Amino acid sequence: MNGYLLWTVLFFLLVGIALVFGRNAAGYLFLKTTKRLSMGDWIRLGAFQGKVNKVGWQVISLRDEEGQEVYIPNATVFNNALTIIPPFKKNSDIELSVPLPEGCDPARGRQAVWQAAALSPYLGVERSIEVTLVQRADRSTWIRLVAQVADERFSGAFETAIIEGVRDQIDVKVQTSN
Repeated sequence: MNGYLLWTVLFFLLVGIALVFGRNAAGYLFLKTTKRLSMGDWIRLGAFQGKVNKVGWQVISLRDEEGQEVYIPNATVFNNALTIIPPFKKNSDIELSVPLPEGCDPARGRQAVWQAAALSPYLGVERSIEVTLVQRADRSTWIRLVAQVADERFSGAFETAIIEGVRDQIDVKVQTSN
């Protein structure tokens, strides 16, 4: 009787292991045949996000933004959406031109633009904020802002933060310059 029990336990143990490894191997084959991932891709899979280091038979190895290595079982692709994040440029320069309303003190306008940029959570830190007054041919005065966003995907949000910040302090229409 003991031999029968031992073989039964071993059988179910092997079946369980085969199911776990088989599901991960099936995930690997799915990823390889659909050619969805390449080393160096930035992905989001379930609760994880990072740069793909390796796709093995059992796990996907990612390096997250903090530099931590994360291992995700390949079977995860069957239960979660896999998003490949397009490449982005960090620390992207941005330029805005803000018309100064007639009668508005230029120093107040410059201060409002600088303060809105400095308080933005999207501001990059590798470049200083440049705010200059520009006199155009039509005699209008504009405030030119050159700054850096931490990630080019935040450019629109940075512009919006500047517009809203300046509007709070002075009444102007803001447009990006070309």
